[in-house]
Amino acid sequence: MNRHALIIENNPDDAFFIKWAFRDAPTFSSCYVCRNLAEARAYVKGVGIYGDRVKFPEPSAIVCDYRLPDGTGADLLQIFRQENLVRDIPFCFLTGSATPDELERLAPLEPTAIYKKSVSFFELCRVMGGIPALVEEARPEHASF
Repeated sequence: MNRHALIIENNPDDAFFIKWAFRDAPTFSSCYVCRNLAEARAYVKGVGIYGDRVKFPEPSAIVCDYRLPDGTGADLLQIFRQENLVRDIPFCFLTGSATPDELERLAPLEPTAIYKKSVSFFELCRVMGGIPALVEEARPEHASF
């Protein structure tokens, strides 16, 4: 079965390496990058240019940076939870800048996992390689760093 990852990341270098890391996850056939909350919301809802689900398939997993230009990943996950959009889709945070207080505030939103961005590409590949298992399980389990 083909899986599709949605990466929500405004830093093009980070997005490139996250996409590259998914190449080692053979169950994922594609990755798409949204650069902000508005793009990500439109993608998940399948509206506007994202209405073509052949070109922009529904995500099997979402990897989201915590800090984005128009808000936080927590803002986005809260909207998704309120609109019942990603209940069965693993939603993982990958962050290098969230404070302990910010991470603590994520708990009520029940993200599938929270990972720390690594400066090591090999560590990033290891983390991304664990996401297919989360997709198979598709239930909230909290990983933290």
